[in-house]
Amino acid sequence: MPPKFTEAERVRITDALRAAGYELFTTQGIRKTSIDELVSSAGIAKSSFYVFFESKEHLYLELMIRQAPEIGRKLLPAAQEAPDARTGLVNLFTRSWELTDADPLYRRLIKHPEDLKLVHRRVMTDEEIARVHPHIMRPMIEFIEHWQDEGQLVAADPRVVLGVFRAASLIAQHADEFGELYPQVAELLKHAVAAGLTVAQAEGENQS
Repeated sequence: MPPKFTEAERVRITDALRAAGYELFTTQGIRKTSIDELVSSAGIAKSSFYVFFESKEHLYLELMIRQAPEIGRKLLPAAQEAPDARTGLVNLFTRSWELTDADPLYRRLIKHPEDLKLVHRRVMTDEEIARVHPHIMRPMIEFIEHWQDEGQLVAADPRVVLGVFRAASLIAQHADEFGELYPQVAELLKHAVAAGLTVAQAEGENQS
């Protein structure tokens, strides 16, 4: 029978597990992190871990979801304040790569995509994705729909446009393959994709 914890103990232990998970996942990855390592700093038995999280993958997912609001707050302003769709898209690429590089957890996911694949395969559900949607996906869809209404973005399903953006953003996973050329490759890519997704101003005016 699992031990009973007071509410205060639950809060303390949950915070300790999150802190340990963040430290271990960002330095050695989820595959090399053991439950024993996670519970060590929390001062609980290995079996008690499952009172708080179903698995280490669930803990990893929880850390990702908890950061979604902050990522969303930092990602969108530059795009929303842009004077046109193309500039907004370029700003989105720039900011998303900056945020990824600055955040240890997301930087780890970019450098080691197998971690994300493992979490996605084992614990990512529609319900969990829905927890991220209001903070990141929905504002980006609204950004896309706004510029489509203005005639400046291609008339495709907004989810498809977002998918193209997300696909191009994954170039960060291949930075090492380009070596010293990567900054130039990324810079050209973001402008090329932004140009491909936007409608020329004159053409947009003719359609209105």
